[in-house]
Amino acid sequence: MQIRLYDRSMTPLVVLFAGDYNDLTYRDVLMDVGDASFTMRLDNSKTTMANLNHYNVIEICEDDGTPRWVGLIIKRSVTISTVSVSCYSLAHILSKRLTAAADARNAAAGIIVNSLLATTNATEDTNIIVGDINLSTNVQITFDRSSILDAINNVKDASSGQWKINPDRTLDFKSQVGQDLSASVLIQYQLGLIASANITTFSVDDDGTAIITKTYGKSDPLNSTQTDTALHTEFGLLEATKNFRELDNQTSLDNVTANSNNGSAFSPALDLLPSVPDNFEVGDLISVKLSNGMIDIDDVFQVTEKTVDVQNGTQKAINIKIISNVSDFFKQIRDMKKGLDLISRSV
Repeated sequence: MQIRLYDRSMTPLVVLFAGDYNDLTYRDVLMDVGDASFTMRLDNSKTTMANLNHYNVIEICEDDGTPRWVGLIIKRSVTISTVSVSCYSLAHILSKRLTAAADARNAAAGIIVNSLLATTNATEDTNIIVGDINLSTNVQITFDRSSILDAINNVKDASSGQWKINPDRTLDFKSQVGQDLSASVLIQYQLGLIASANITTFSVDDDGTAIITKTYGKSDPLNSTQTDTALHTEFGLLEATKNFRELDNQTSLDNVTANSNNGSAFSPALDLLPSVPDNFEVGDLISVKLSNGMIDIDDVFQVTEKTVDVQNGTQKAINIKIISNVSDFFKQIRDMKKGLDLISRSV
């Protein structure tokens, strides 16, 4: 793996090869800011303040130059002989740029996002390029010195869309981002087919603190009350009130208020064998099969988070988090985890 460093204008500075760095880890998160880190020795001639300046651009690439992660240097921690470099993914720059005051928009969600990025880049280039932006749901909204990241997320919430910044620095915004790789990428652990298993371990957090079954949304002078009947039946009346000050349209307010109702926060995490090909990204759809006598799962899931630890400059340890609309998956995972806990206590 290579680490390519650029200044803020994308002028190349230096390329770090396997012997130049240690402890490389990078994480990508769907519709959020990811992170990365690595260390360098101070006696390396490439370890300079100019190369590691704050907000320099960092590309993590395969040895053939294929980009896998892109971000910005944010922090340096120096010891006697090393420097640890911490980075945020490129989406972070959008949290540092603002919309205009009283910036009223009434258009298709994709048109608004395209315009936000174009206007921002015209002032000073973010190094983010327009990608596949095509969501046609109409959104009526007014921004007032909102961060561009918050603005895109507000449009996303109002239109039920998704966004991601790809390793090639393009921004996609549509109903569902990523590629459908379910026919070619299979993550599995099946009893009786242990030799084909490529999952080493998994865990799942089942957090009920964020459950909301009825939300009161407000955006003066508009109001909306949205109840998720299925969640109410399962968990009872759990209320929240939220102020969506940017929204100027009742339909958009209804949509974002309804989207604020949440069930349990399930976060299935899968550790993959080093032999698993690194041929998928966050947002992609993959196939997952789990069968061990307690569960039987065979379905397609979207990758929402991906962490890669690079060992010896080449070998990768990959951890992913996934999500599916199939609630039975999470119920069976939860039941299996309880069963595993009982087994552990009985051993």
